Amino acid sequence: VSQPLAAMDMTLATAGVHTKSGDTARTASALDHARETVRRMQRMVKHLKTFARRDAGKLSDVDIQSCIEGAIALAEPRRKAVDADIEIGARAEDISVRAGPVRLEQVFLNVLINALDAVDGRTERRVTVDTLTGDGAVTVRVADTGVGIASDDLARIAEPFFSTKETGEGLGLGLSISTSIIEDFGGTLRIESEPDRGTAVLIRLPAMPASRTGTPAKTEAVPA
Repeated sequence: VSQPLAAMDMTLATAGVHTKSGDTARTASALDHARETVRRMQRMVKHLKTFARRDAGKLSDVDIQSCIEGAIALAEPRRKAVDADIEIGARAEDISVRAGPVRLEQVFLNVLINALDAVDGRTERRVTVDTLTGDGAVTVRVADTGVGIASDDLARIAEPFFSTKETGEGLGLGLSISTSIIEDFGGTLRIESEPDRGTAVLIRLPAMPASRTGTPAKTEAVPA
């Protein structure tokens, strides 16, 4: 919730500037954006019970690229704060997965925020998002140029309440809940990392058949 709150704060500040300058059109546009952010937050709050237990919820066909780009938009305040670049590499246009759209966006947002936290203060601050398809599945790979994760910590990174962040900076629930959500959607979440060379999170989900998406599945290579 803190990420869309930060985005709304920036949007309202922008609306204030446009109001003072008498630019009513831009003021109205900024306020519309703020209202959409509020609606997004309302949808997220409805899913907070995920923190207490698994919730299968209602699944639907979700355009995965749109979901990724929605999460990137929500991560924009944090990206600006660490002065990092988010690069969208390979894309999967018109590819759907069976999922809960709000919860899936939460997973992508959590992974992106972790990646941005990892590059904070680094000389190279870059996060790359690639979406690859093949073998009836779609894999989203979020890689960063951050500090990496020690091998001992990597084995525990998805455990509830385990965190490599400084005390008070995180509850250590993000990856645990994200893994649980992805498993609810019939997928897997895997983490690869090398200390001082960065981390990659690979989220693999079954792709919907071409007859349901209306577009033949692409055949790019998927990481093993």
